[in-house]
Amino acid sequence: MWVSPNYQETDFSWPLTTDDKIEIFLDRTYGWQLDIADQCINGKRSPEGDIIVQPIDHSGFAVLNIVLSYFEMIAKYQDGFTQHTKSEYYFKQGLYSVFPDLKKQSSTIADNLLDILYYGCRCGLYHGGMTDTSIVVTGETEFPLVFDSHELRLKINPHLLVPALKLHLAEYGAMLKDKTNTVLRQNHEKRFDFDALTRMGSEREARNGYYSTYRDKENRRVFALPDVLGEKPSVVFCNIGGRSSQSSGYYTDSRNRFWIVLFRIGLIPNTLSPKEYRTLPKYGIGLTELNKTSRFNNKSDSEYDLEGFRAKIEQYSPAVVAFNGKRAAQELYGYSVHYGLQPEPIGNSTVFVLPSTSGIARKYWNEWYWRELADYVKSRRTSGEWEVGSGE
Repeated sequence: MWVSPNYQETDFSWPLTTDDKIEIFLDRTYGWQLDIADQCINGKRSPEGDIIVQPIDHSGFAVLNIVLSYFEMIAKYQDGFTQHTKSEYYFKQGLYSVFPDLKKQSSTIADNLLDILYYGCRCGLYHGGMTDTSIVVTGETEFPLVFDSHELRLKINPHLLVPALKLHLAEYGAMLKDKTNTVLRQNHEKRFDFDALTRMGSEREARNGYYSTYRDKENRRVFALPDVLGEKPSVVFCNIGGRSSQSSGYYTDSRNRFWIVLFRIGLIPNTLSPKEYRTLPKYGIGLTELNKTSRFNNKSDSEYDLEGFRAKIEQYSPAVVAFNGKRAAQELYGYSVHYGLQPEPIGNSTVFVLPSTSGIARKYWNEWYWRELADYVKSRRTSGEWEVGSGE
């Protein structure tokens, strides 16, 4: 299967590296968007300058349909934004990124231009099939965008707009390939992974552990992070799930202290990044979730596969199941729980409930319970006692 104009999925080892994702993104954006638009409006020339593809007459509105998504897209990639919301905000941020001189204009002129382009052009084309009367598409301006502040009209020259977008993409691509730009690269990968999980998921990616795909109770195809359990885990951590199924690893939020806490309590010898979650089995640690779906709903337990979770724990029989937060444990047990060692095991597995490492649960944080868990796990490892679940 082609993943971009020049690459098939077999050209990569899965899961993808950061540089792979950058290469695919750039090839897609050039070859499936900007190059097509450029040929439509400007034709195509040979290296010698001869026209080999004629431009298409009256293609200006069609070209705008093709390229206007670039602004919102590029801003969300630059910011690492992983939601479907804030279209207007990121569309306008993308315009500032492509045309930084806008920042030199008065706020009134800039705001009017941005509003007209977003509502009159972007929304007009995407929702109504045509721009409104404030937009003039022409090939007779010397700049891609020319704003008439008196008549509140915006002239758009698609012959110049498309090359401007291609130049911007080239500059952005060069910055992405510079490995010193760590934040920009991390943000790009974060958005790429979000798009991969929600829009572009292929069965090959799933088979190779990039994420898991399966049918839920209603036979709907959903995407989720794969479980990491190993052959005989000493402790399996379980969270409520849902949100992490839209990311490239477990506990990816920068405010979540899960990975640093694992190191501090001595269950791993060094800190790991969320994308290294697949390495945890070598330390006797497993990861799973109650909600294996990308449609998280705080007010419903319809997505929780409680029976499947119990069966999974009984099959792998870890020494300890540790719930990261009370919510997941309470969904499973059906009653309120306290922090620490629990009186009711799951199969042969002792159960701990721990304060959540989530950034939004900081006021409940108490590392003492995590250290109690670590001491319990280490003592069982040392003694070789794996007949757990007695609560003693």
